[in-house]
Amino acid sequence: MNYYRLIQVDINGDEQSYIPASVLNEERGIKIVPNPVSDHAIISFGSAYKGASELTVTDISGKVVHRATINTIKGTNSYELDTRELSNGVYLFKIENEQEKITVKFMK
Repeated sequence: MNYYRLIQVDINGDEQSYIPASVLNEERGIKIVPNPVSDHAIISFGSAYKGASELTVTDISGKVVHRATINTIKGTNSYELDTRELSNGVYLFKIENEQEKITVKFMK
């Protein structure tokens, strides 16, 4: 997991620092099995956040094809995605909450 902190410096020299955010990517803990998917996929991911997270699946053109809200826990989470209604192609699976934004690409 990577962390970053945004520091904004105005032209007059005023500085504002924001809380650290964590970024988790495909190489660091998000896994979709199987990939390419068939009828269902299991998405496993780590999170440093406990609370409501928005899950979004978009096709390659950006059209939202699935949306759900889940309660994540600190640690390992999993989500079963029904992909029977999806056409063959490339999709993006995104998990977003107050502290994290995780995106991974998968194929059907």
